[in-house]
Amino acid sequence: MTMKKQISKILFFLFAVSIIAGISIYSCKKDNSGPSVNKTALEDSLTVANTLYSGATEGVALGDFQYGTKVVLDTVIAQVTRVYNNTSSTQAQINAALANLEAGMTAFRSKTIVPVDQADLIAQWTFSEGTGTTVKDSKSQLVGTLVAGSSSFYPNTGALPTWTADRYGHPNQALHFGNGSHVEVPPSALLEPTSITISLWVNADSVYCNAYMISQNWWWGYKFQLQCQAKPFMTWVSAFTPGDTSNIVYSNLDYNQQTGISINTWHHLAVTYTSGTEVFYVDGAAIYTWTANNTAATNVTGSMTYIGAEQPFLIGAGYPNAYTNAKSFGTNAPLGDGPGGWGIAPHFIGSMDEIRIYKVALSAAQISSIYALEAPAAK
Repeated sequence: MTMKKQISKILFFLFAVSIIAGISIYSCKKDNSGPSVNKTALEDSLTVANTLYSGATEGVALGDFQYGTKVVLDTVIAQVTRVYNNTSSTQAQINAALANLEAGMTAFRSKTIVPVDQADLIAQWTFSEGTGTTVKDSKSQLVGTLVAGSSSFYPNTGALPTWTADRYGHPNQALHFGNGSHVEVPPSALLEPTSITISLWVNADSVYCNAYMISQNWWWGYKFQLQCQAKPFMTWVSAFTPGDTSNIVYSNLDYNQQTGISINTWHHLAVTYTSGTEVFYVDGAAIYTWTANNTAATNVTGSMTYIGAEQPFLIGAGYPNAYTNAKSFGTNAPLGDGPGGWGIAPHFIGSMDEIRIYKVALSAAQISSIYALEAPAAK
């Protein structure tokens, strides 16, 4: 079962159940005082709801509704119709049914597949090459090279990322990473936005701290990783004093849940940031939103910034081999303490696909749409 079914669909259905339960409770009560009841507004709303339902198509095209959403709306309409047809319904019951129907339609409309402006896309690696040692981003033509892990940490492997099946089971349409293997993309200012969305598909083989999926300038830029317990986690720099690397202001947050994502399962992960708001998503569902008002998130303000010269953009590792081959991860870590406390060169173990970087924070509806368009059930 995908995390979509565990989180997004479950939350959506629970919301619908609460609507239906509220309608059922009201429909079972009686008020024998006998005042006149005005059903006009409810009748009009039922007309709108039935028109919306009959005209809706579930699918993966823009304007379609996500699979499984029509049955929920249909159930709400049926419950409200019973209240409408019940000659014993009171005005309070009619008003409650109207409110619940409007809420149901709002929830249904939120499941529409919405467009994402391609002008906001910086880069997208689809890994559709299926062979070879380079991968090209389809938007900005940034070419990444498949690289073996650092010889200082993995001297007996020398293995590049390997081509593997994607989440649909199509062979050689995703990359598998292990033993520090990764993709290195030459430095580019394009990959240093001030606001960001990172969107990708992952299938982790194992759990350990510092499983870097994406890294741009490491601790001196931004990184997106699975932290301990396989929790999505992002670090980025919001401020620093030039010439004083001891005075750096970081945002360093995870998705604030007790457990992480399941391993050996494909998941869609995304994180968005714009000044004042950082949102983590799993399988199309917004899991947690950090704002400047969160006590533990005092650094969720300002534009993303970068320290020092542009470094390679990495997929599947934290540091390029130029650093890991030359230095150990202890007191001599290349950027201060860095990953030294973990005693391992940060890298991802598992498969990844469909890496996207945007220069804006996409909306929840856009993230949900990306998931709906690309989830295995959609194909």
